[in-house]
Amino acid sequence: MLTFSRDANTGELTHLDTLDIGFNNHSLDVSPNGEFLYSCGGGWVFTMTLDSSTGLPTVIDQLGHTNGKATDKVTVSPDGLFLYLSDINAYQFDSDAGDGRPLTVFSINQTTGELTEVQQIVLGHPDALLDGVTDMKMTPDGRFFFTGA
Repeated sequence: MLTFSRDANTGELTHLDTLDIGFNNHSLDVSPNGEFLYSCGGGWVFTMTLDSSTGLPTVIDQLGHTNGKATDKVTVSPDGLFLYLSDINAYQFDSDAGDGRPLTVFSINQTTGELTEVQQIVLGHPDALLDGVTDMKMTPDGRFFFTGA
């Protein structure tokens, strides 16, 4: 994972550091308060603190995703209270295995950044009408959640 500083006037980036966490990072998102960075890849979600002066991340936790799939996309709600995670595997629903491509909701501890699973939606299930998530976005007020599929 690469860290850059950004010039607010020109938008230009300057490389600061490279952090090897041992897995591909499919997706990253920063908490609205700027204290935590979340990354996912290889079946893991990484929680990192961000140094307020240098911007450099430090891994403080890694959570193996409970369903054993490879994590793909991560996004933090605008209020910073929840993290949403999609999986890259199991594009088709297997009714015998009860398997699909889940979208998982985690609550975020506002002091530590720790994640706690709240909900899991199997998107490959016929009731969900989706075959997988390619992107996730929320309205600025957090009332509505959209997925590309």
